Amino acid sequence: MPADRSIDLALESTGYVKGVPIKDAANFLYELQLVINHLGDYLTGSDYRKGPSPESVSKRCELIFKEIKTGSVKAILQLQDQQKALEGLTLGEASIDKFHEIISIIANGREIESNLKKAIDHHLHRIKIIEDLHKLWPNENDKYIVKISYADKEIKMEPDTKLLVEGLLHRNETQKTSVKGILGELKVMQNKKMRIIGPDGNITCTFSKEKEDLVKKYIGKPVIVYGDADFDAYGNIKEMTDIEKLERFTEITLHRILSQDDELSLSQPIIVDVDYLDDQWILKNDELDIEAFAETYDECLKEFNGEFLFVWKEYGLANDNELTYDAQTLKNKLIHHIETLNER
Repeated sequence: MPADRSIDLALESTGYVKGVPIKDAANFLYELQLVINHLGDYLTGSDYRKGPSPESVSKRCELIFKEIKTGSVKAILQLQDQQKALEGLTLGEASIDKFHEIISIIANGREIESNLKKAIDHHLHRIKIIEDLHKLWPNENDKYIVKISYADKEIKMEPDTKLLVEGLLHRNETQKTSVKGILGELKVMQNKKMRIIGPDGNITCTFSKEKEDLVKKYIGKPVIVYGDADFDAYGNIKEMTDIEKLERFTEITLHRILSQDDELSLSQPIIVDVDYLDDQWILKNDELDIEAFAETYDECLKEFNGEFLFVWKEYGLANDNELTYDAQTLKNKLIHHIETLNER
């Protein structure tokens, strides 16, 4: 990663008329910002969500112009959020790093699908990122190519390569997927339907009559639903069209802890237990004795992150001589998980 956390960007005309229309350049920069944000969502380790990235993510991934150069469109972009990492990468830096990795995979043109699965192992996040890249990549009619220089390597985003991205989109449309959430109302009609309410949004699911008894067992409980799905133009699930399997949704794995002002990178991810009781989500980790409650999943995750950071500052950053034996034990457990504390 470059020391100044920046990437060199050049949009170069390929048409008879030299220059790139300002609307094309503006659209490219807008789509670039979205893909960096969505990669930040993925890298936090939290669940896929519909809609915009949370502020805690988008704030850390916001790009700004550091320098404009002469040429069709040449610029150096850096991160708005000036956090300092003790070691490793901040979330914004890691997002740019991952962006460079995935466009390199596509530009290389070999084993793209399998390499993208390794780079982005969550199916829904991967669909969303591929859709982002499809919007970002130049079309043949655009009459420009994009050169991105990063870590002393240059990658060209050329119109011909967009066919590879379109091929990935077509394959993803037919893949099976899964959603997480609370199994809500059950509609008994000609086609049996239910609704999942959770981090993936409010999604209608269709299931066969043979699965009706199984579905009823899970009403009001956190579940994972597996099956076929229809997607909208933004890579979000519109509807689960054929449910194959249901199982309890009991835990998530977090790789980063985020709040408005702080970010913790975890060298060892933490497993967080998930439950839903009395119309509230519950997230807890017994090892660290951290627990959070909220009406929505996103709010509960935000509360859990806040509690984790509070415990870290109270115990993880304290001197041992200020702590009781039990508090020192808790501190050692926290240190086991913490890789870096990124501060402003």
